[in-house]
Amino acid sequence: MKFKKLASLALAGTLSFSLAAPTFAAGNETEITGTYTAPIIKVIVPPTAAAFINPLGLDVEVVSGTSVSGRQIISAPMALKNESASDLQVGASMTTTVGTGSDMRFVSTTTGGTGATKTVFAYLQAKQATDLVGATVTDADVATAYAAWDASAYNAATDLVANTAMASTKDNLVILRAADVVGTTLNSYKAGSIALVRLAGDCVATPTTGSWAATTKNDAGEITGGDSFTVNVAYTFRPATITKYDVTLVKAGSDAVATATADVTKAAEGDTVTVKATNMGSSTQGVVTVKNAAGDAIATVPTNGTLMTTTDAVTFEMPDEAVTVTVTFS
Repeated sequence: MKFKKLASLALAGTLSFSLAAPTFAAGNETEITGTYTAPIIKVIVPPTAAAFINPLGLDVEVVSGTSVSGRQIISAPMALKNESASDLQVGASMTTTVGTGSDMRFVSTTTGGTGATKTVFAYLQAKQATDLVGATVTDADVATAYAAWDASAYNAATDLVANTAMASTKDNLVILRAADVVGTTLNSYKAGSIALVRLAGDCVATPTTGSWAATTKNDAGEITGGDSFTVNVAYTFRPATITKYDVTLVKAGSDAVATATADVTKAAEGDTVTVKATNMGSSTQGVVTVKNAAGDAIATVPTNGTLMTTTDAVTFEMPDEAVTVTVTFS
């Protein structure tokens, strides 16, 4: 009897093993096809721009209605407009030539404004125009922002120096933040979607071995004679790696109906975050506070940082850490 029981167990084990073996049937194959779809990157780049050699730093009308002063080398307003749904790292390569017949030359360090010969230190600068937002940004809007752009010293980390001997290149000229895009349609520019660009620099104001010579234009509109230069800039765009931090919204108070929302769930340092009430319920106000993980207040909410209606908005600048936004309804 003991022998028969062991034999039965052995048979059961064999049967289980047989059931676990793989089986094959018709139509058991899967074909996977991989395809590539090119990403849509759309950036509006100015095709041309004027620049001015202004040795004495006098007022210069860089574009109709917009003047700047105190700049020896300055260009007309330029802007890069990102109409893509991706953050973009902007690089640039620049070649420089001096006009035919001119004895001016470019140098790689500041002239200090003095010297014997006609030398120029020029560089390309760019910065995010965080105030240029909305569905439409006009040339006049760009010009206004450009005029308010304070003079700033050359930044070796990002600025591109004009060099007649060889092309100069920077991979990190500026970052263009993503725009509000649905499909391929631009809804609006967001803060940082547009970057101002300018040629800036200095030159010898009154050379001791010569003087600056004015240029003229022929009937074809070509610049002839005098001192002039041409700068050609080629831009490159690639996805930007930006650290973004969590924006957690919490509703407080006893009003069960009242609700609020933030326009983003993640934001990078310097981004503007907007908080609104979506339903006031029976509350007359919603007080907004912003704190970090340790419970410390890290953003100054403006004096009008109380939501009274669903059309009100409270904004703050994102720090370099995660935040909790609390809206207390009462």
